[in-house]
Amino acid sequence: MRRVFDDDGFEFDRLCLLGWTYRGLTDAGELLVAFDRVTDGDEASWVATFTALAERLEAQAAASATRGRVQSARSADLRASACCSTAAGHAVGSLGSDQATALWERHRA
Repeated sequence: MRRVFDDDGFEFDRLCLLGWTYRGLTDAGELLVAFDRVTDGDEASWVATFTALAERLEAQAAASATRGRVQSARSADLRASACCSTAAGHAVGSLGSDQATALWERHRA
């Protein structure tokens, strides 16, 4: 598999996130679009991209839950959690510990 990011941390996280698709914790299509939006080596770009994706997935989960689609809601919530987790890891270096803590708490919720 070819590298996408020159930044070793970004590349490691990219591979981890793609690996999580096997268990349904992420979706390959969503990730590929997100990776295209990230500026290599720019921590704030990574955080913004994955926070936005998490917000979209949280809204999708809420809409599914309202319609009684429990499995769809659960799937979207898990994917949102993974996005918050990876965003939190990169927020420490770019946005500070308060933002990282808020994202980590969203991940856990």
